[in-house]
Amino acid sequence: MKNHYFTCMMLFLLVNLSAVKAQVDPDTTERAGIDRFSMEAGHLFVRDSSNGLPSPNEPIDFDQGPFITDGFGPNGELISYYNFDVQPTEPAPIYVLFRGEESMPVAGQLNIVDDVPGDSDYNDFWRVIKVTVPANYVANTVTSLDQITMAAYPVDTTDMIVNCPVVPEGSTAKLRYSQQEDTGLTMGWYKGKVIFYFNFSEKALSVDAQGMVPLSPIYVSFNINPGEDGGGPPSGFKTDTTGRAHNVAASLPEDEGYSPFWLVNIYDNADFDNVYDLTSAQAANLLTANAANVNCPIVSVAVQKDPNTADKESIDRFSMEAGHLFVRDSENGLPGPNEPIDFDQGEPFMTKGLGPNGELVAYYNFDVQPTEPAPIFVLFRDGESMPVADQLNIVDDIPGDSDYNDFWRVIKVTVPPNYVANTVTSLDEIEMTGFPVDTTGMIVNCPIVPEGSTAKYRLHGDDPGLTMGWYRGKVIFYFNFFEKPLIVTGSEMVPVSPIYVSFNINPGEDGGGPPSGFKTEELTGRAHNVVSTLPDDEGYSPLWLVNIYDNADFDNVHDLASAQVANLLMASAAIVNCPIALIFAKIDRFSAEAGHLFVRDTTNGLPGPNVPVDFDQGPFITKGLGPAGEFVSYYNFDVQPTEPAPIFVLFRDGESMPVEDQHNIVDDIPGDDDYNDFWRVNKVTVPADYVANTVTSLDQITMAGYTVEETDKLVNCPIVSEGSTAKIRYSEEEDPGLTMGWYRGMMIYYFNFSEKALSVDAQGMVPLSPIYVSFNINPGEDGGGPPSGFKTDTTGRAHNVAASLPEDEGYSPFWLVNIYDNADFDNVYDLTSAQAANLLTANAANVNCPIVSVESATSVENTSSALPAQYSLSQNYPNPFNPFTVIDFTVVNSEHVSLKIYNSIGQEVTELINENLPPGYYSVDFDAASLSSGVYFYTIRTQHFVQTKKMLLLK
Repeated sequence: MKNHYFTCMMLFLLVNLSAVKAQVDPDTTERAGIDRFSMEAGHLFVRDSSNGLPSPNEPIDFDQGPFITDGFGPNGELISYYNFDVQPTEPAPIYVLFRGEESMPVAGQLNIVDDVPGDSDYNDFWRVIKVTVPANYVANTVTSLDQITMAAYPVDTTDMIVNCPVVPEGSTAKLRYSQQEDTGLTMGWYKGKVIFYFNFSEKALSVDAQGMVPLSPIYVSFNINPGEDGGGPPSGFKTDTTGRAHNVAASLPEDEGYSPFWLVNIYDNADFDNVYDLTSAQAANLLTANAANVNCPIVSVAVQKDPNTADKESIDRFSMEAGHLFVRDSENGLPGPNEPIDFDQGEPFMTKGLGPNGELVAYYNFDVQPTEPAPIFVLFRDGESMPVADQLNIVDDIPGDSDYNDFWRVIKVTVPPNYVANTVTSLDEIEMTGFPVDTTGMIVNCPIVPEGSTAKYRLHGDDPGLTMGWYRGKVIFYFNFFEKPLIVTGSEMVPVSPIYVSFNINPGEDGGGPPSGFKTEELTGRAHNVVSTLPDDEGYSPLWLVNIYDNADFDNVHDLASAQVANLLMASAAIVNCPIALIFAKIDRFSAEAGHLFVRDTTNGLPGPNVPVDFDQGPFITKGLGPAGEFVSYYNFDVQPTEPAPIFVLFRDGESMPVEDQHNIVDDIPGDDDYNDFWRVNKVTVPADYVANTVTSLDQITMAGYTVEETDKLVNCPIVSEGSTAKIRYSEEEDPGLTMGWYRGMMIYYFNFSEKALSVDAQGMVPLSPIYVSFNINPGEDGGGPPSGFKTDTTGRAHNVAASLPEDEGYSPFWLVNIYDNADFDNVYDLTSAQAANLLTANAANVNCPIVSVESATSVENTSSALPAQYSLSQNYPNPFNPFTVIDFTVVNSEHVSLKIYNSIGQEVTELINENLPPGYYSVDFDAASLSSGVYFYTIRTQHFVQTKKMLLLK
């Protein structure tokens, strides 16, 4: 009987041992059912019909709420942690198999547990039990605690704790405190079936003195406080506008007392706004202490830097190490380190040049650069296509560093979904975190400059302001130039494009080359530097390969073809960063499409397209008469339509003054069908944060949907070629210079004439005022009319009579032209006499002629800065005269001067001068229109000199 029993026992052991020795393939083995949200398994997270928690064995995305939370560390650090629900303090055992004396677990063997969520002894925290198996043990022949026990393998309970939440297959939790840690699922055994679990090992954990999982406090608040209706966990954590809870962990993974097993303390959400670190959390009103023990492994800790308060890096573009063309010395006055640079001041930083077809362009000069780009690191959250909002880009080179370049190759850095902007501020930190990087082919042109530097223009209305970036944890500032997308060449370099330039003094001559500066036109300051491509061209690059031609050829160079045939002094002299910032509209007031009175032909010599016009020369300025015979001068800007064109003036929302530095916008230039020198002001309301000159066309205004309000205000702003001059204004305070404006994204120039405020008339048109004019040859006669020119007297004054002056109520510079017979010329000297003349053509044209000076018919002018040696009184000229004449005299000393006119019987007719005059040569205009024909005398009287002369008025 005993032998039979022994035999049966041996058979039983042999059968079971054979089962132990049979290797099991985890990939094909049955999976255990896992449900973390059942009534048996869950505490904070229990599935019901409303909360939509995943079903049994359904994968869980722990990177979505409510399973991940952003909060604070003890010192206000920005942290993120997962929430794996309430756990007991007693760890469950996890069995790790080792062969004999080996120090590493059996390769390929899955660890073994005897509890899963829902089992009474389950815990995400496991105490490691070391199981020693024979030296010939085959991995995965033991798959359960029962088999370990049956085999009687030695077991050794260690103090080591691991945090390994068991979850359904396919679940994800993509974040870990260490970027090197595997975020995938690990397979394990549970009673012969396969399970899956995460590993969190942000810090080595050991059991406490009682053999329990160690705890660390956390302070939390809910949307609705516990004890109130719907309060506590179901209401969710209270969060700020960034989605961050003000839950404060008492320790971080680097701290000695850290544990991911948090002892939860709930504070009153009325204190939410005051809680931002451990001290403020502990001072809050505590509602519930030790409310629960929850597994919340921290996966991200970041100290966010505020760029506005961070240290600024020192920048010097003009040091010996950084500069090439521009190196600071005692003479050139280049800005010092960290001193703002105004790149709009002209030479040497901004140059006006020419395009390949003679286009007028302007470009910045940022000095010589290498062809190999430097790296710029741009951060993207995993799965997102746009860079992290508010994160500054990161560089590792600044001017003066050996590898610096204004041109940067974009390196895409992928950061976790919960990454907080500006917690990484250097290349070292990128490398230390192990974030994936991807080198793109994209090149950006971003010159680093001192804070406060300005370069106001961009070709396509991009933001011209400075952008902040990070350099080794400090803030730097740079411009962005995006006139065309740039890609590295096949050799991984920045592409280049040729440019042809000339200098005031040729290279090789004393003082020649860059220090001498570019050779330029006198009137416009424009160089005849010719770029070979424009931004819309396929081969454009702002990195120019410089070719220097002989400045003796300057006048012959006006486009790429003429530049290429000039005498080349030096090819490929340098490679310079010169982004094109402006292209100027072609202006031609004298084309057949634009002109009426002034149309260019082979005989009249009117200026060509883009050639500066001197409006202070005939036929563009006229001396005429006012309604009471006043001497007036006015410019002639040709015939204009009565319907004004619109000019768009931008105002930030709520502000009463136009946007500072924003150029006004027009949609018509001379030659366009709707062009007019007179513009009706349209007020455009832009957002409060609008940046000047980011809108440069009507199309952009329309596309942006900005509110446009048409006003009644008119302005007189003739558009002219760059360099044009009209130096006289009615008011001495008015600027006679050119104003820059925008036309369809291109730059234009215009004059401003504002001798009187103008408004549209009742029909919305430009108001008119009459003028009476006469020509050398009357209209209708051969060669008559405007080409013959205005008839003038011996002083060069036309007897054109304006019906109003700027001070008059009905004044308008838009004159309704009436032509009288030049046979009446001598009889016309004021409005009354003009209206009495023989009218040949009424309402002949509407012409823009702003009055710029008004003088009484008698005026005195000091004609020379030299001092006379003796007194004199000259004979008037012309003499005889009708009705105007000029009297010259000299005064030797500073004294009172009287100049009077007498008739033939000695009666005083008028006093021309009665004032103190300094020494000098003087000329006086005398208008005798109110006198009758006859002989008159004029007498000068000073303390030291008296003289009388005779003159003859013939009417």
